[in-house]
Amino acid sequence: MQKDLPKLLVITSCTGKKASKPDNQLVQEDFKQPELLKSKTEKLDNYKCTAENMYTGEQHIRLMKGIKKLREKQANVDLWIVSAGYGFIGSNKEIVPYECTFDTMKAKEIDEWSKLLKIPKDFRSVLGKYDLGIVLLGKKYLRSLQIEKNEQFSIPLIFFCSQEKQLNGSNGTIYPTSIQEAKDFHCGLVGLKGEIFKRFAQHVCQKTNILNTLKKQPKEIVTILNTMRKANNSQHKKDKDLGNLPKGYKLSEKCPFELRLGLPTDYKPPKRVEIAYTPRKDAKMLYFIPEWDDRVDPRYDFINDFHYSELFGLQHDSYRDDYYSHELMKQYNYDGILVSKVTIEESKKKKQLVESLGIHAYLRCPKEVPVMGDCGAFGYLNEYNPPYTTEEIIDYYERLDFNYGVTIDHLIVPSVCQRKTYWVENKNGNYEPISKDKFESISKDKKYRVVKSPPKSSDLFDNRLCTYQKTEFDFSEAKRRWQITLDHGKEFINLYKQKKYNFKPIAACQGWDADSYTKMFEEYQQLGYSYIALGSLVRSQTETIIEILTSIDKIRKPETRIHLFGIGRLDAISNFINLGVYSCDSASQLRRAWLSARDNFWSTYDKRYSAIRVPQAKIGNPRIKKMLEQERGCLQEFVKLEKAALKALRNFDQGSLSLEETLKYVLEYDQFVGDNREKHERLYEELLRDCPWKTTNNSICEKNGIEVAIFRGNNRNRRRGFHNTHVFFQEFKQATQ
Repeated sequence: MQKDLPKLLVITSCTGKKASKPDNQLVQEDFKQPELLKSKTEKLDNYKCTAENMYTGEQHIRLMKGIKKLREKQANVDLWIVSAGYGFIGSNKEIVPYECTFDTMKAKEIDEWSKLLKIPKDFRSVLGKYDLGIVLLGKKYLRSLQIEKNEQFSIPLIFFCSQEKQLNGSNGTIYPTSIQEAKDFHCGLVGLKGEIFKRFAQHVCQKTNILNTLKKQPKEIVTILNTMRKANNSQHKKDKDLGNLPKGYKLSEKCPFELRLGLPTDYKPPKRVEIAYTPRKDAKMLYFIPEWDDRVDPRYDFINDFHYSELFGLQHDSYRDDYYSHELMKQYNYDGILVSKVTIEESKKKKQLVESLGIHAYLRCPKEVPVMGDCGAFGYLNEYNPPYTTEEIIDYYERLDFNYGVTIDHLIVPSVCQRKTYWVENKNGNYEPISKDKFESISKDKKYRVVKSPPKSSDLFDNRLCTYQKTEFDFSEAKRRWQITLDHGKEFINLYKQKKYNFKPIAACQGWDADSYTKMFEEYQQLGYSYIALGSLVRSQTETIIEILTSIDKIRKPETRIHLFGIGRLDAISNFINLGVYSCDSASQLRRAWLSARDNFWSTYDKRYSAIRVPQAKIGNPRIKKMLEQERGCLQEFVKLEKAALKALRNFDQGSLSLEETLKYVLEYDQFVGDNREKHERLYEELLRDCPWKTTNNSICEKNGIEVAIFRGNNRNRRRGFHNTHVFFQEFKQATQ
């Protein structure tokens, strides 16, 4: 690379994701106290690394690829980082993990904290050492620089950011990083600035004179990047067949679903047809089903327990080989689908598919099917803060074509909002608070007796002093999570109103009692939300939910709709509708098919049966393994009993074997693998006597018969779950028409 190239300054922000996240990482308060900061930093010495290696967020990772490219070409480039903990720091500064970000601060807080960290001063003092600068900062981090109106920077500065008012009148050049740029560069908003810089750096490595051009004419960056953007779009269309899909997939021009590549010519993939959707326009309440990868192999061989693809020596691929419920049943047993971001990010492959196909094509349904997106707060329940930014979530909803997008929330449930205190009885019979360590220590001392609550008299325990732990609801933590949820809701609607988006916003409402829910609900209405979802109520009694809804109803505007997360209680539907509930989601009836010990086969909503358990006789089965270890039989014997039970059930279904004989074969195997033989005998007899799979009006039972009533593996259990959902939805429709 040329030796006379300008000295380039690159400025980026710290990221929430870091190389390590120990429990004792630094927090904002630590940076206010030098002695405490020094002490805690020493304890984190094992986690110390350079700033450029500490951050692992998407923008930083993409940016570093560009920086490394330039370094390889011996370009004169330095990276500086705006850190909400350490201030304005060079990329080689050694730091330890911390939890502090400008993204959660209000404008006044940013101004005060950035001034305390000397960010504005250090930023300006560094500029004079360089010839050209590129700044990659979001709105709040840009504010930390405290750029004055009409400020004239000492060097040409190019800002990758939104059209920020902070830069009005300055001599800085803006290259916008909005949703349109994200679509054109085929990258999410979170990593967009880093992606643009990476591509720019690659371009510089090929045409080194670009930096000299930008030093003289910084506004040329717009022309350069737009040319790259146009070329990228053209190339992406040529590469559309593969895009960013996982290996083995491609997009079809005829159908928005994937086809297979590199498979045997005699293997025919499952036929994909788009299932037409008809909305229930007269429905008083809608039902959304959560997406949890609930699919089955439409050509599963029940006799040999084989996936169709395995007949060709192929490894079964759940997404490519399986059908969703609506594909299998050729109808929708729900009004819409709820998809949580955390479930999409469970695997790299799934994330690639969703990002490439879009949410409707991934779910194999037309765009008329309402798809609601949320963050999936259960997935980060134990985190101190949600792992997403509002800007990132809005981009995610818009880019993937969600119909509805829910704001970021933080669950308020007992498991995370509780405080434990520890008490010990003194010689006067009174109880004093002690530390957890002391409690654990004296709990092992025979002089003390551990109790659940203070007894009326210590004489009951041979005069030994008592000690106990007390669990209380932690209102301070609940209020903190409540405020986080509300702040995200405010930021969401403000950003949403700035641009035209295709999805409709839903505010996530959290609380711990009727008053806290009502207060947040009222604030959301004042902000302009007309669709509000109540969370953290899954384990609440119906009476509690109705109490909260009744309180909300007093201030609810007639046009404001309510969604209930995780609650689909048919016996309360009429009450919910009267109190403004417009939609709900639940997968309990689906998951009961394999998670419920009994009542896992629904005939009607109020009539349920227990599916017959015939687990596979193989060493991987814990019960079979236990029997073998106890020498209570051999594997060949168990396989023989298993096959006899399955054969008997199929013969019974065809009418060639009596109920009594069938039950005998089933129970003979069940005595080795069942929990309670007497209970099973009664439950199985009831199922076989009523044969509910013969009276239900759906394609699954008609095609598969008694296989649906056998508790055994995914392809039977999930089919039964689809059947249960069908029964539930029929009841739901009757209650909501």
